[in-house]
Amino acid sequence: MSPRGTDWSLALLVALLVATGLLTAFAGSPGSAWVFALHGALGAAIAIVLVWKSRRVWSRVVDPARWDGVLLPFTIDDLQGIMAEETTRQRPVKLVTMAEATLNTGQILHAVNDFFIGQRTHVSARYQISVGGQQERQSSSGIIVSTGLGSTGWLKSVYAGWATATHCLLGRDVTPVGDGSFPWDARHLHYFVREPYPSRTTRARLVIGKIAEGGRMRVISEMPDNGVVFSDGIEADYLAFNSGTEATIGVAKKQGVLVL
Repeated sequence: MSPRGTDWSLALLVALLVATGLLTAFAGSPGSAWVFALHGALGAAIAIVLVWKSRRVWSRVVDPARWDGVLLPFTIDDLQGIMAEETTRQRPVKLVTMAEATLNTGQILHAVNDFFIGQRTHVSARYQISVGGQQERQSSSGIIVSTGLGSTGWLKSVYAGWATATHCLLGRDVTPVGDGSFPWDARHLHYFVREPYPSRTTRARLVIGKIAEGGRMRVISEMPDNGVVFSDGIEADYLAFNSGTEATIGVAKKQGVLVL
């Protein structure tokens, strides 16, 4: 069965399962036993199709060659031995700097990798940004604030896009560029403004830089709705960041510990 055929089969089976489930609410006579039998058979059919689908995709999910192994340089099969070593403190660990965002509403959010400050939807985020003694009003696709750990992820992709665009525009590489990564325990953060739009009322000068330990970036929302601050790519776990809300972002006092 093709991948598309498997997916459509699952969709059809689920639809039939829902339909027979609804019918059971009206089935009470001995002659209605077929409804319950069909409902059970459909459940079994879904389980069989899921097993078929899992056999095809599981190898790709667990294949170590598909992952860079930046954060965890070991596989699931190694976990039992690693946990035994960690409980006896025989496993090396690395301190990881975290970021902290505090809103003027009293809410606090921490990030191991990065923060995103902007709009939930694909429209421009509008805000005032203040960092390093400078301030300006911006309209952009949002701000990324990265830790050293996060610099191997989202920030790396930002640098890759910037470096390639620069090469295409200038016809040559600009060195040194690097990939944006920096030590995981570095006591500073790195920010990058995505697609800033200069206009009569907005500027695009504060688009990249560092937030040193003890320093702060302050962002005041000018978005009536759908403004958010979320961490580590978990969009569902966000802080509302609408008009008048101020976010203060800096290096967190607490640190993470990563088992190697």
